[in-house]
Amino acid sequence: MKFKAIAVVISTILLTGCLNGSNSSPSANQVSVTVQNANGNNISSVALTPNSTTVVKFHNNSNYSVANPTFTTNLPSGVTASGDCTGLVPQGDCTITLTSSNTATGAGSMSLSGDNIENNPISVPVAVTTGNVTFTPVSGATQPATLRGLKYQEVTITNNTAYSVLLQNNDALSELSNLAIATDTAHTENTCLSSTTAAGGSCHFWVVANNGPDVGSQTANNLSFSYLVNGANIETQQTALNATVETDLYMAGGFTTQTNTCYAGGVAGTCTNLAKWNGTEWKAVGNNFNFGPENKPIYDISTGPNGNIVLFLGAAPLTIGGVATNYLANWDGVNWDNLDGGISRTVDGNAILNNVYSQQIFAWNDNTNPSQPVMYFFYPYSNSGTDEWYLGSWAPNTNTLDNNVLQFTGVDAISALSVNSDNLYALQLTAGNGTINYANLAGTLPSWGSWSTFSTTGFNSFAPYSIFFDNNTLYTGGAFEPAPGGNVYVLSTYDLSTSGEFNPYYLAGSADDDFSSATYPQLVANGTFYFTADNFAGNARILSAPTDNLNSYTELGVSNTTGKSISGTKAVVVTSNGTLYAAGGFDGMNSVTSNCIAKEDGGTWSALLGPNNDIATTCQGGQAPLGLILTPTLSIQ
Repeated sequence: MKFKAIAVVISTILLTGCLNGSNSSPSANQVSVTVQNANGNNISSVALTPNSTTVVKFHNNSNYSVANPTFTTNLPSGVTASGDCTGLVPQGDCTITLTSSNTATGAGSMSLSGDNIENNPISVPVAVTTGNVTFTPVSGATQPATLRGLKYQEVTITNNTAYSVLLQNNDALSELSNLAIATDTAHTENTCLSSTTAAGGSCHFWVVANNGPDVGSQTANNLSFSYLVNGANIETQQTALNATVETDLYMAGGFTTQTNTCYAGGVAGTCTNLAKWNGTEWKAVGNNFNFGPENKPIYDISTGPNGNIVLFLGAAPLTIGGVATNYLANWDGVNWDNLDGGISRTVDGNAILNNVYSQQIFAWNDNTNPSQPVMYFFYPYSNSGTDEWYLGSWAPNTNTLDNNVLQFTGVDAISALSVNSDNLYALQLTAGNGTINYANLAGTLPSWGSWSTFSTTGFNSFAPYSIFFDNNTLYTGGAFEPAPGGNVYVLSTYDLSTSGEFNPYYLAGSADDDFSSATYPQLVANGTFYFTADNFAGNARILSAPTDNLNSYTELGVSNTTGKSISGTKAVVVTSNGTLYAAGGFDGMNSVTSNCIAKEDGGTWSALLGPNNDIATTCQGGQAPLGLILTPTLSIQ
């Protein structure tokens, strides 16, 4: 009987114990577990950044222990976990510390399971996030003035992540044949591709554009870069910046556009002496319509190494874009500048028109010190009725102008400047003859009398009117009579690499009196030499010849020059696809009426027609365009 009583007592104790919650079963006394951050706030996922530490807590919200707890992880690469969740007591926490390495990447999870956990198991996603990297163009007001230009634009990248980033390459720029990251000496301050950008910091780089296949051609794409996070390629960031490149033709000289055929910000007006053709219409440069009266033309136009445009104005003083200028003006794509105040002397414009035949007043030297380019120029100063000719210089990086680098003494005029390699070349005219002089730019320029001179031995007369370089070949046009006389040759070349002598060319089939003036070298493109002649067989003409056989010339166009005091073709440019644009004092080309400027494509000449299908230019008062340049305009938004 004693044994039966003991058995009943033990059974009663066991049953009572089960009812009081000891020895829990899976279906009784369930535990609620939540995931919290270090501050005790509930979270549903864990976001890590590389090279960081994050605390995660599993909190027991009930009065019961977790039965048979098990903690498992499947973490992202480079992420480790430390901590113990095997004893999660009632109303207690177990703490897990997640540590990510510099190269952490990807996604994973960690979970806590137990026999009596509600919604078993408790699984938490864990991922390494990269944050955002934003790309923004630098506004014109903050771009360094020394580096601005039509074809350059600076881009700043702001790193909004919690870690350092290094841009690896760009994906979209390679898709634009005329857009690239700038690598020239003046624009190598590229802090994005050369070093890491700290968390919360920024870096910048320069984008450079090149001309498209023809005037008016446009290409556009988004800028995108893939970037590295401490050596790990995390993701590709696509920017919202759109880069557009437009190839424009700038014409300068003495002309006007027809009334209301030139546009500035959508407003129609009339442009005088300078305008930009975009393939469909003329536009005012820098929203400025007036660049002086037509009888005081722009004598020269040049593109600097940065894509900036420099003008030699005929009128002074002249206000352009709110800036007071004296003969010189610079357009950087954003602002006008007067080049440190401009020329302080009074320039004799008639002396320029009577002696400067090929509009080679400006010459850029970005060879000697590419990061510190220098522009040279010459000008005549009328002193008591006698013209004195001076050499000036402008350093754009410091905006420093020198009106008086030296005086060209003992000359009737200076007709052209050019730079090749480290030498500055000046074409001197004296008593009807010409002399090509040169000096090295590596040091201080010597006085004019100490410059070296090309020998003209073997010529009865040597009268060049222009000079042009293609690598080591010097082209000059004019009137050359080799001894012992006979035909007058109109072109001459000099191979600088051999230091030989001038090699004159007589255009076969022409008579001496076919040339009342001279020929003018213009450019070399795709192995072809282009030149113009004021009077060849009675007309001004545009001609071309292979660079290896100048005697085998082709006549490209014959101009009609009626009533122009400035006659003939003064400027020629050729696009990369071979389309030719010519400007000067003519009314038409090959019997096609075109007024001052014409286009040749595939042997066919045409006028530049505006939106109303009319010829939008006119040469009034006997004036004419004197210069053409092609340049890309880069816009990043």
